[in-house]
Amino acid sequence: MPIRYRFWFVERLAKEIEQKAETLKKQQDGSRGLRDIPMGEMNSMMDQIENSSQPSKRSSNSNSPRKFNNR
Repeated sequence: MPIRYRFWFVERLAKEIEQKAETLKKQQDGSRGLRDIPMGEMNSMMDQIENSSQPSKRSSNSNSPRKFNNR
């Protein structure tokens, strides 16, 4: 069999296996109640949680260095 057909076959086979693995993963995650969350969505959720749990006075001062007393 010519080389280009071999490459085509291997690439096609790899894509098919990846698609089957992804489908199987989605089915398993669905049965467990899991879902993929995009990182941008996760970041905005974490920001909302952080902003709601911290007082506004502390959040504005979080970037400044803190001094500690050594006694």
